[in-house]
Amino acid sequence: MPEKKSLLDQIDAESQLKDGDSPFKRKEKTKPLRVRESFYNDIRKIAFEENTKMVEILDDIIKRGLRSYKKSHPVTDYK
Repeated sequence: MPEKKSLLDQIDAESQLKDGDSPFKRKEKTKPLRVRESFYNDIRKIAFEENTKMVEILDDIIKRGLRSYKKSHPVTDYK
């Protein structure tokens, strides 16, 4: 019978301790964002119905909106 490994054995714990970074930490920085309460309530409802995090819903909405905006407002300096 194969030996069971603990979660700590499965991740490279030594390198994580040397890095000082959590293996669960996101690499990209975030900024706070203010939204109107009606939008917040809609986003919250969608996240609940889809059983996902609000931040994931917001990421998707913002990505789609930016993509659409960039198509309709062509500017060469978008980063």
